[in-house]
Amino acid sequence: MNKLPQMANIADLRNSHLAVLAKLEKGPVVINSRSQPVGVLVSPGLWDRLMELLDDQQDIIDALEAKLEIATGQDEYMSLTKDELAAWAAEGELVPG
Repeated sequence: MNKLPQMANIADLRNSHLAVLAKLEKGPVVINSRSQPVGVLVSPGLWDRLMELLDDQQDIIDALEAKLEIATGQDEYMSLTKDELAAWAAEGELVPG
């Protein structure tokens, strides 16, 4: 379960930015203006981890979509020998042909 996010308002960010930035050690900080969320601060390390996770998830989605296209006949499965694969890699083509 996700814990409640840390909160700070715009005035805190303006007047005590070091204190708000220190909160990042514990996780993201939601910035509010007039009791409405207007942004979220995250540490660079957390940002990098989140982007890596999203990239990994997109790779999984792409692989599953390719499998679905093959299974439904929208695309064909191509089998390459080790030598064919090495030759293709050496040519630098994006898609073997």
